Amino acid sequence: MEGLSPAEKAAELRKIAKLPASERRDLYAEYKGSGRYMPPEAIHRGVADEYEIDPEKNDGVAHQFDAVVRGRDARKRMHGGDCECCRDYYEAVGPLPVFNAGPVWKDAEEDDEVDSPTKRQRQLEDHQNRISRHREVWRKPPTPPDFWKIGFPSTQEVEDVNARADKMVADREAEIRRQTA
Repeated sequence: MEGLSPAEKAAELRKIAKLPASERRDLYAEYKGSGRYMPPEAIHRGVADEYEIDPEKNDGVAHQFDAVVRGRDARKRMHGGDCECCRDYYEAVGPLPVFNAGPVWKDAEEDDEVDSPTKRQRQLEDHQNRISRHREVWRKPPTPPDFWKIGFPSTQEVEDVNARADKMVADREAEIRRQTA
């Protein structure tokens, strides 16, 4: 539309406005890229779109919500979580010791299984579920990487932050799929 007179430009815009939405979207997508002109089938569907919340198990509502839960027994049924301060504590202390059990003898074969990161993660989650003061029915999503960083990042930092955010989303989706399996 560059190089047109104002009258020609107005006529061209009126002609574009009369086009169907799909043709307009295709026309605008040429120079707009993604965004609101992106076709609906190109939008990434997350794992949350694959599953529905069962209202029978969620106090009769089909969406996530936080409510105040009072009473020791009711709070024990909730997920144990952590905050920035508590996370270091759980990492330092590790899994809860097993009382009233015999010694664990390590074999060369079992060594890999005992020290596997997924087993340690499950043990730490069990530790949190037993003693944590931070309780929640729905686990809150983590804060995006460098969310609280005030300055403008360089291009390389943006690529790094985006890669870490994509990994965070992929880990969260894998956790949801693991829980539903």
